[in-house]
Amino acid sequence: MFDRAFGYEVKYLGGHPAIDKPCLGRLSIKENGIEFRAAFGNRRFEVPYTEITGISVETEKTISTIKTVAKWMVSPAWGLISGLKGKKEFFLKVDFKDATGFESEILFQCRAANEVRARIVSQRYKSLSAH
Repeated sequence: MFDRAFGYEVKYLGGHPAIDKPCLGRLSIKENGIEFRAAFGNRRFEVPYTEITGISVETEKTISTIKTVAKWMVSPAWGLISGLKGKKEFFLKVDFKDATGFESEILFQCRAANEVRARIVSQRYKSLSAH
């Protein structure tokens, strides 16, 4: 669900160094990048559009090939995803490379993954075209 003031409700599954554990929160599409804020505590991160190198929507069938998820397959956190088998779930994957050269894949589970992807792509294009 999208709320202009707060963004999309998502489950962050991992991939950004600022938050090491899966959690619920909101993904906001801002003028110059995306921002995730955890529902509890003050955990958050931003990724500028200039650092985003790819955006895709994944399904439960393609999700196990993603590096971020592969790390969890041997941990208790894998239950967050493996329990979804048989359901039509979609995941938003945001690839990024920061100024230091650190590369990763941020993974979110969200009902409106295709809509979120389209909004990010559109806003990213506007932002990068303005520079």
